[in-house]
Amino acid sequence: RQDLDQLNILVTGGSKGIGASVVDKLSSRGAKIICVSRSEPSNSKSVTHLKLDLSEPEDLNKLVSNCPTLDGVVFNAGAMPQKKPSQCNLIDSDRLYLLHVLGPAWITRQLFKLKKLKKQSRVIVVTSGGALPTPLNTKYMGELVNPYNKIKQYAFHKRQQIHLVEYFDQNYANSECNFYSMHPGWVDTPGLSHGMPSFYKFTRDMLRQPADGADTIDWLMCSPK
Repeated sequence: RQDLDQLNILVTGGSKGIGASVVDKLSSRGAKIICVSRSEPSNSKSVTHLKLDLSEPEDLNKLVSNCPTLDGVVFNAGAMPQKKPSQCNLIDSDRLYLLHVLGPAWITRQLFKLKKLKKQSRVIVVTSGGALPTPLNTKYMGELVNPYNKIKQYAFHKRQQIHLVEYFDQNYANSECNFYSMHPGWVDTPGLSHGMPSFYKFTRDMLRQPADGADTIDWLMCSPK
């Protein structure tokens, strides 16, 4: 699949940081990108932009309804809010869990249900280094740590994403699709500088650039099976 010409690939959180670099790399290979984000992507002329907030159930519905049949998905959208995320009463869960874990799970299920994922499609979930030393804790599947700690909460969700991909691989084994989780390394992004300012200040001279963080996603999407 080195030639992605005319393949439809959905990228969430594609307007900034690693996501924007993913959009650039895959677009340069000829892919038709559907970028889902709250803000307008800088490369908006070369992509189809869906302005949606994936922590809102209504916007999840809009996404699966409005997107075309896909050849690939990159779940990259993430957040590390300073303030405690609000509760989504519709699903009895906090909105951060919806953004990171429940949303990608539901979107993937609906794409299969609506036959909007082609055979040989590749689904990539972008996790984080914070997941690696963090054990899976099912208590925090839809429940916030108390007291709220943005770094700890983010790490729990990123660990859950790894197991979500394992679930995809088992549950959709007959789909002929491929599922991956990946860690892009420590990358100089707005999310890192705002979410972990002390860590960013200490490590910024050693951080990878967004294009470097996108390289594994690019490779997973276009390499031979």
